Amino acid sequence: MKKLSDMEEQSKQLEKDLGGSINFCHNDVESILKKIEVQDSKLNLYLQKIDKQNEEIALLKTQNLKLQKQVCDLEQYSRVNCVEIQGIPTEANEDVKSLVLAVSKALDHPIDEKLIDNCHRLPSKDRDRPPAIIAKFVRRFDKEALLQKRRIKRDFSTRHLGHQQISPIYLNESLCPERRRLLALAKKAKGEGNFKYLWVRNGKVLARRTDGQPVIVIETVQDLNKLVDTSK
Repeated sequence: MKKLSDMEEQSKQLEKDLGGSINFCHNDVESILKKIEVQDSKLNLYLQKIDKQNEEIALLKTQNLKLQKQVCDLEQYSRVNCVEIQGIPTEANEDVKSLVLAVSKALDHPIDEKLIDNCHRLPSKDRDRPPAIIAKFVRRFDKEALLQKRRIKRDFSTRHLGHQQISPIYLNESLCPERRRLLALAKKAKGEGNFKYLWVRNGKVLARRTDGQPVIVIETVQDLNKLVDTSK
Protein backbone atom coordinates (compact mmCIF):
# COMPACT_ATOMS: atom_id res chain seq x y z
CA MET A 1 0.00 0.00 0.00
CA LYS A 2 2.87 2.28 0.79
CA LYS A 3 4.36 1.73 -2.69
CA LEU A 4 1.04 2.51 -4.30
CA SER A 5 0.76 5.63 -2.19
CA ASP A 6 4.29 6.66 -3.19
CA MET A 7 3.49 6.10 -6.85
CA GLU A 8 0.36 8.20 -6.56
CA GLU A 9 2.36 10.90 -4.85
CA GLN A 10 5.02 10.79 -7.58
CA SER A 11 2.31 10.88 -10.24
CA LYS A 12 0.73 13.93 -8.65
CA GLN A 13 4.12 15.62 -8.39
CA LEU A 14 4.84 14.79 -12.05
CA GLU A 15 1.52 16.23 -13.11
CA LYS A 16 2.23 19.29 -11.03
CA ASP A 17 5.69 19.70 -12.55
CA LEU A 18 4.32 19.09 -16.03
CA GLY A 19 1.54 21.60 -15.48
CA GLY A 20 4.08 24.13 -14.28
CA SER A 21 6.27 23.50 -17.32
CA ILE A 22 3.28 23.91 -19.64
CA ASN A 23 2.28 27.15 -17.92
CA PHE A 24 5.86 28.36 -18.14
CA CYS A 25 6.00 27.48 -21.86
CA HIS A 26 2.64 29.13 -22.40
CA ASN A 27 3.81 32.27 -20.67
CA ASP A 28 7.06 32.15 -22.61
CA VAL A 29 5.22 31.76 -25.92
CA GLU A 30 2.96 34.69 -25.05
CA SER A 31 6.02 36.78 -24.21
CA ILE A 32 7.65 35.82 -27.53
CA LEU A 33 4.45 36.58 -29.44
CA LYS A 34 4.23 39.99 -27.79
CA LYS A 35 7.86 40.69 -28.68
CA ILE A 36 7.20 39.59 -32.27
CA GLU A 37 4.16 41.86 -32.37
CA VAL A 38 6.26 44.78 -31.12
CA GLN A 39 9.01 43.98 -33.65
CA ASP A 40 6.42 43.76 -36.46
CA SER A 41 5.05 47.13 -35.44
CA LYS A 42 8.55 48.63 -35.43
CA LEU A 43 9.34 46.96 -38.77
CA ASN A 44 6.19 48.38 -40.34
CA LEU A 45 7.13 51.79 -39.00
CA TYR A 46 10.64 51.47 -40.44
CA LEU A 47 9.23 50.32 -43.79
CA GLN A 48 6.92 53.32 -43.86
CA LYS A 49 9.89 55.59 -43.13
CA ILE A 50 11.92 53.90 -45.89
CA ASP A 51 9.05 54.33 -48.36
CA LYS A 52 8.78 57.99 -47.41
CA GLN A 53 12.55 58.47 -47.73
CA ASN A 54 12.51 56.75 -51.13
CA GLU A 55 9.80 59.15 -52.26
CA GLU A 56 11.83 62.09 -50.97
CA ILE A 57 14.97 60.78 -52.70
CA ALA A 58 13.07 60.37 -55.97
CA LEU A 59 11.74 63.92 -55.61
CA LEU A 60 15.23 65.26 -54.85
CA LYS A 61 16.63 63.45 -57.90
CA THR A 62 13.94 65.01 -60.09
CA GLN A 63 14.61 68.45 -58.62
CA ASN A 64 18.36 67.94 -59.03
CA LEU A 65 17.93 67.04 -62.71
CA LYS A 66 15.81 70.15 -63.21
CA LEU A 67 18.44 72.32 -61.50
CA GLN A 68 21.22 70.75 -63.56
CA LYS A 69 19.26 71.46 -66.73
CA GLN A 70 18.65 75.05 -65.66
CA VAL A 71 22.36 75.55 -64.95
CA CYS A 72 23.24 73.93 -68.28
CA ASP A 73 20.75 76.17 -70.12
CA LEU A 74 22.19 79.26 -68.43
CA GLU A 75 25.75 78.22 -69.25
CA GLN A 76 24.75 77.55 -72.84
CA TYR A 77 22.92 80.85 -73.11
CA SER A 78 26.10 82.65 -72.06
CA ARG A 79 27.72 81.12 -75.18
CA VAL A 80 24.93 82.09 -77.57
CA ASN A 81 27.22 84.51 -79.45
CA CYS A 82 30.29 82.25 -79.36
CA VAL A 83 31.90 80.18 -82.09
CA GLU A 84 34.86 77.80 -81.87
CA ILE A 85 37.38 77.81 -84.70
CA GLN A 86 39.46 74.66 -85.03
CA GLY A 87 42.41 73.88 -87.26
CA ILE A 88 44.39 77.14 -87.36
CA PRO A 89 48.07 76.49 -86.53
CA THR A 90 49.60 78.47 -83.70
CA GLU A 91 52.31 81.04 -84.34
CA ALA A 92 54.70 82.88 -82.05
CA ASN A 93 53.35 86.23 -80.87
CA GLU A 94 50.13 85.68 -82.81
CA ASP A 95 47.22 88.11 -82.68
CA VAL A 96 44.16 85.92 -82.15
CA LYS A 97 41.73 88.71 -83.01
CA SER A 98 43.47 89.16 -86.38
CA LEU A 99 43.02 85.43 -87.03
CA VAL A 100 39.29 85.69 -86.31
CA LEU A 101 39.03 88.70 -88.62
CA ALA A 102 40.91 86.79 -91.32
CA VAL A 103 38.54 83.85 -91.01
CA SER A 104 35.48 86.09 -91.27
CA LYS A 105 36.92 87.78 -94.36
CA ALA A 106 37.84 84.46 -96.00
CA LEU A 107 34.26 83.26 -95.43
CA ASP A 108 32.90 86.38 -97.17
CA HIS A 109 31.42 87.79 -94.00
CA PRO A 110 33.94 90.42 -92.87
CA ILE A 111 33.42 91.54 -89.28
CA ASP A 112 34.48 94.83 -87.75
CA GLU A 113 36.88 94.18 -84.86
CA LYS A 114 34.61 96.26 -82.61
CA LEU A 115 31.99 93.52 -83.02
CA ILE A 116 34.34 90.95 -81.44
CA ASP A 117 33.69 91.00 -77.72
CA ASN A 118 36.53 88.62 -76.83
CA CYS A 119 38.61 85.84 -78.34
CA HIS A 120 41.43 83.54 -77.24
CA ARG A 121 42.92 80.08 -77.63
CA LEU A 122 41.36 77.29 -75.56
CA PRO A 123 43.48 74.93 -73.44
CA SER A 124 44.13 71.63 -75.19
CA LYS A 125 45.69 68.31 -74.16
CA ASP A 126 45.94 67.10 -77.76
CA ARG A 127 49.46 67.90 -78.95
CA ASP A 128 48.67 66.71 -82.48
CA ARG A 129 46.07 69.45 -82.97
CA PRO A 130 46.41 73.19 -82.57
CA PRO A 131 44.23 74.51 -79.73
CA ALA A 132 40.89 75.88 -80.85
CA ILE A 133 40.03 79.56 -80.84
CA ILE A 134 36.85 80.72 -79.15
CA ALA A 135 35.40 84.01 -80.32
CA LYS A 136 32.51 85.83 -78.69
CA PHE A 137 30.75 88.34 -80.90
CA VAL A 138 28.68 91.32 -79.90
CA ARG A 139 25.91 90.16 -82.23
CA ARG A 140 24.48 86.66 -82.54
CA PHE A 141 23.89 87.45 -86.19
CA ASP A 142 27.64 87.33 -86.93
CA LYS A 143 28.05 83.96 -85.26
CA GLU A 144 25.13 82.47 -87.22
CA ALA A 145 26.36 84.01 -90.47
CA LEU A 146 29.87 82.56 -90.08
CA LEU A 147 28.53 79.08 -89.31
CA GLN A 148 26.26 79.25 -92.35
CA LYS A 149 29.11 80.45 -94.58
CA ARG A 150 31.29 77.56 -93.36
CA ARG A 151 28.55 75.06 -94.26
CA ILE A 152 28.49 76.46 -97.78
CA LYS A 153 32.28 76.67 -98.16
CA ARG A 154 32.98 73.00 -97.50
CA ASP A 155 36.61 73.13 -98.63
CA PHE A 156 37.51 75.93 -96.21
CA SER A 157 41.08 75.42 -95.05
CA THR A 158 44.28 77.13 -93.97
CA ARG A 159 44.91 77.77 -97.68
CA HIS A 160 42.26 80.50 -97.54
CA LEU A 161 44.31 82.21 -94.83
CA GLY A 162 47.51 82.10 -96.87
CA HIS A 163 49.18 79.14 -95.17
CA GLN A 164 51.46 76.86 -97.16
CA GLN A 165 50.49 73.77 -95.20
CA ILE A 166 46.86 72.99 -96.01
CA SER A 167 44.51 71.58 -93.37
CA PRO A 168 40.75 72.03 -92.90
CA ILE A 169 39.36 74.73 -90.65
CA TYR A 170 36.13 74.00 -88.82
CA LEU A 171 33.68 76.34 -87.16
CA ASN A 172 31.37 74.99 -84.48
CA GLU A 173 28.99 76.30 -81.88
CA SER A 174 30.56 76.62 -78.46
CA LEU A 175 28.96 74.12 -76.08
CA CYS A 176 28.94 74.17 -72.28
CA PRO A 177 30.68 71.19 -70.60
CA GLU A 178 27.47 69.18 -70.09
CA ARG A 179 26.31 69.64 -73.71
CA ARG A 180 29.80 68.78 -74.89
CA ARG A 181 29.68 65.57 -72.84
CA LEU A 182 26.26 64.71 -74.28
CA LEU A 183 27.56 65.32 -77.79
CA ALA A 184 30.49 62.96 -77.20
CA LEU A 185 28.14 60.25 -75.89
CA ALA A 186 25.78 60.81 -78.81
CA LYS A 187 28.64 60.53 -81.31
CA LYS A 188 29.60 57.21 -79.76
CA ALA A 189 25.98 55.98 -79.95
CA LYS A 190 25.75 57.13 -83.58
CA GLY A 191 29.00 55.33 -84.39
CA GLU A 192 27.48 52.15 -82.98
CA GLY A 193 24.63 52.44 -85.46
CA ASN A 194 21.89 53.52 -83.06
CA PHE A 195 20.76 56.37 -85.32
CA LYS A 196 21.77 57.99 -88.60
CA TYR A 197 21.99 61.76 -88.13
CA LEU A 198 23.52 63.93 -85.40
CA TRP A 199 24.20 67.66 -85.36
CA VAL A 200 24.24 70.78 -83.19
CA ARG A 201 22.02 73.80 -83.75
CA ASN A 202 21.46 76.77 -81.44
CA GLY A 203 23.37 75.09 -78.65
CA LYS A 204 21.21 71.95 -78.75
CA VAL A 205 22.28 68.41 -79.62
CA LEU A 206 19.88 67.06 -82.24
CA ALA A 207 19.45 63.60 -83.74
CA ARG A 208 17.31 61.80 -86.29
CA ARG A 209 17.03 58.01 -86.43
CA THR A 210 16.60 57.70 -90.19
CA ASP A 211 15.45 59.72 -93.19
CA GLY A 212 11.99 61.15 -92.72
CA GLN A 213 11.95 60.59 -88.95
CA PRO A 214 11.28 63.50 -86.56
CA VAL A 215 14.14 65.46 -85.00
CA ILE A 216 14.89 64.48 -81.39
CA VAL A 217 16.42 66.96 -78.94
CA ILE A 218 19.01 65.37 -76.64
CA GLU A 219 19.09 67.46 -73.46
CA THR A 220 19.96 64.76 -70.93
CA VAL A 221 21.56 61.34 -70.77
CA GLN A 222 18.04 59.96 -70.25
CA ASP A 223 17.00 61.44 -73.62
CA LEU A 224 19.94 59.70 -75.27
CA ASN A 225 19.16 56.40 -73.55
CA LYS A 226 15.55 56.55 -74.77
CA LEU A 227 16.77 57.26 -78.29
CA VAL A 228 19.15 54.30 -78.20
CA ASP A 229 16.58 51.94 -76.64
CA THR A 230 13.81 52.77 -79.09
CA SER A 231 16.10 52.53 -82.10
CA LYS A 232 17.03 48.89 -81.44
